Amino acid sequence: MFVVKGVKKHFLKRVCPLILSCPNCGKQGATVIRVSASYYHVFWIPFISLGRTGDSFCKNCKKAYKSNKMKGSLKLEYQNLRSKTQIPFWNFSGLGALVIAIFIVAQYAEYLESKDLDYATNPQVGDMYQINERAGAIGGFRIDSVSIDSIWVRNNSFSIFDRKNAWRLRADSNFTDSMYSMPVKGLKQMLNKRIVHSINRD
Repeated sequence: MFVVKGVKKHFLKRVCPLILSCPNCGKQGATVIRVSASYYHVFWIPFISLGRTGDSFCKNCKKAYKSNKMKGSLKLEYQNLRSKTQIPFWNFSGLGALVIAIFIVAQYAEYLESKDLDYATNPQVGDMYQINERAGAIGGFRIDSVSIDSIWVRNNSFSIFDRKNAWRLRADSNFTDSMYSMPVKGLKQMLNKRIVHSINRD
């Protein structure tokens, strides 16, 4: 996959102090001081701020200085401007979106786990269990009868390797005619051991 990434810089503030003289030509009121921010981007979406930096240039003699080369009153004016300049929140927008996405996925996974636990604790007729089988296959069974402490199920004779085809496990023609029983508590044990992939209830 081709990924567009890199570093971009944008200017935040600029001033041209009237009482400041250019260190090079001595022209007063001709020095422009700028504060900029840089960020690392992926597909042009800002992810991580790389902090603030700055520069200056004289409109008269065109002499330019990086912030680390400034001295005297020029350096003081730059530091004063920098202290009043904040990095925009959008410089972290990609990172913020990633954190939110991770939180949503984690919350959804917790919801599914809680739902499956409730289904396994209180089984109902028609519940379909998808089971992790060997070699990455997914099979399953359907509950056909429920008593106080046990259930009767029919195995699914069909297995899938791609979860996109999970709908095929619901076809009535794929369930065996024979049934067998298991204790209700066995469902929870299978869920805790990660044998159960998911539980579907209409």
